[in-house]
Amino acid sequence: MKPLKTIRRKGRAVSLAQRRPIGARLAPFLCALVALACSRYAPPAGRPLEDPDLTQACRSAFLETYPHTFKMVQRIVLTARGRQYDFIGYLLLHRGEGFRALAAGDMGGKLFEFAAHGKNRRILLKPKHMPSRPLLDGVFGDIRHLFDPEVGSDAQWIRTDEGDMALVQRPGAGVREYAFDAETRNLVRSREMRDGRVIREATHERYRLFPGWDRPLPSRILLKNRRWRYELEIHLLHLYPDAEVPARVLNPRDDDN
Repeated sequence: MKPLKTIRRKGRAVSLAQRRPIGARLAPFLCALVALACSRYAPPAGRPLEDPDLTQACRSAFLETYPHTFKMVQRIVLTARGRQYDFIGYLLLHRGEGFRALAAGDMGGKLFEFAAHGKNRRILLKPKHMPSRPLLDGVFGDIRHLFDPEVGSDAQWIRTDEGDMALVQRPGAGVREYAFDAETRNLVRSREMRDGRVIREATHERYRLFPGWDRPLPSRILLKNRRWRYELEIHLLHLYPDAEVPARVLNPRDDDN
């Protein structure tokens, strides 16, 4: 019988009998593919709501979660690349029109400032070496998703197999999904998909009342942006309903800053 051939690997002889079969060598790659496939969007299992009164009540409760205009003060913990950053966030928002957002450090210095009016988005201030795309595509979308959602004519209300209710919308190539507790009708989970993949998801929790507003609001939101690989832990500190939101604040000129 002929002896088994050997190959040289980093200065040592290795018998071909010791080499792993191709299936074993591909196993990590195949596992990665499975994990990637598992991150793709799967719609909630359930049946459509057929009661028009209940559907309208759910729609109204969702759209009226936050005031039409408001100012909000938040404590935000950003986690990115294994590091955490704490800052205070100020959000001035006019539903359906736009918002102005500012983030300040513990000592009061401004770190970020954004403005959005309709489809116009502007970064008014950011760290010099930070790229703009994670802000324009990431943070702007996060604010819209959390505090200024839309309910289009294509929206579908579903009672899930777990007994909760869900709102599913399919604008273009994307999907927006919001899940509500069946008893309280409070929003508990939300996520947004693009081209079949989850790009952001959030949990809304610790509901309580805030002065000046008669609906309980989530005092903590945990958001994970999978597209840009960061997480936000947002604590609502103060809410000022019916705040004045001048158009020049949402769409500032260069000399306004």
